[in-house]
Amino acid sequence: MSTDNNSSYTKEISLKPGNRRRPGVAATILLVIVVFGAVAAAKFQKRESAVHFSQEATGAKPLVNTAVVSAAPPTTELTLPGNTEAVVVADIYARATGYVRTRSANIGDQVKRGQVLATIESPELDQELARARATVEESRASWRQAQANVARAEASVVEARARLEQTKANEALASATSDRWTRLVDKGVLPKQEGDERQYAHSARKAEVAAAEASIHTATASVNAARASVVSAEANIRANEANVSRLERLVGFERVVAPYDGIITERLVEQGDLISSTGGLDGGKKLFAIAQPSTLRVQVNVPQTFAPDIQAGQDARLVVKERSGTEFAGKVVRTASSLNASSRTMLVEVQVDNRDGGLLPGMFSEVKFALPRSHPATVVPAEALLANAKGTRVATVDPSGKIRFRTIEVSRDLGTQIEIASGLNPNEVVILNPGEMLAEGQEVQAAGPVSHQERARR
Repeated sequence: MSTDNNSSYTKEISLKPGNRRRPGVAATILLVIVVFGAVAAAKFQKRESAVHFSQEATGAKPLVNTAVVSAAPPTTELTLPGNTEAVVVADIYARATGYVRTRSANIGDQVKRGQVLATIESPELDQELARARATVEESRASWRQAQANVARAEASVVEARARLEQTKANEALASATSDRWTRLVDKGVLPKQEGDERQYAHSARKAEVAAAEASIHTATASVNAARASVVSAEANIRANEANVSRLERLVGFERVVAPYDGIITERLVEQGDLISSTGGLDGGKKLFAIAQPSTLRVQVNVPQTFAPDIQAGQDARLVVKERSGTEFAGKVVRTASSLNASSRTMLVEVQVDNRDGGLLPGMFSEVKFALPRSHPATVVPAEALLANAKGTRVATVDPSGKIRFRTIEVSRDLGTQIEIASGLNPNEVVILNPGEMLAEGQEVQAAGPVSHQERARR
């Protein structure tokens, strides 16, 4: 009976779920151990291969990519920014005070010289002109009156001279009569009373002659005064006519016209606006701006390094981003011939023919100058530069295949290429992307020098 009990207990144990999963857990653990061992074996094999490869490469020469140093062209291209603007530009202000009656021009309009852009209504000015013209007529009437006075004075002179002649004749007759009567009185033929009467009559005739002569002087003085009045009247006429001419010109300024052929670039006035004749002297309102874009100028600030090489008459090329692929020919027309003390640059003006309208005033542009090179230079790829605490250098490969580091002076960064001012010679071989592990005098194996032209084609 005890045997049967043990058998049933053994069956119960074997039939429990936990006892049935034990073989699966063991299989999982075994699988994990196998995978871990495989990974460890792979890493160990890779390490062994790397060690073996390192041992094989220890005695080999490093393989480096190289390029050939080329000589820079005899001229260097200087590119500087600049703003285009029309050579001929004018701001138009009013010369007459009043209200804008009409406006006949707007921005973008092509206008001709003398074309009316706007008209101004100025009643006060018109009235002043009318008064000035009336004053001219009044001064002309005064001049005619003065002329008449001259004629009357001259007639008075003639009349005075006639009277003088008559009084002289009377005086001569009185003198002769007095002489005869004096002789008769002396002979006792006539009484002395009658002789005295004849002498008194002769004296009276002399006084009449003197009075007639004085009348001539008075009449002559009157003529001179009348003639002076004529001169004064003529001067008044000229002054008044000048005033009329001035006012007529001011009235003419009621018509705002274009000073030359061009394009209206600004319009700052509308019909009905009050306009002052003070113009731009004390902040008066600007009416229009006009430009003549057939010739554009670009002002460029040239650094001190290149300033001595820029001369008037030198050719230049203008490039605008919005006109991709097109270069506009220009010419240096003038330079400041001195440097700005703060920026150390020289102002240069370049003019460009724009009769075809390819450029717009105000465009941002780049100006290119072809300058003669004062010292020979070389060009290397940008990847050849090595900049660290030892300075800017390049690694060259000498004919024996050894590395030689050269300290260089960079002239300009051209993007993918670097212009070297000193430190390299043409046709030398430089290493591209030199690593920090390369050492002076180390032997290397060059992959083959490649010129800049070949690299560009690739």
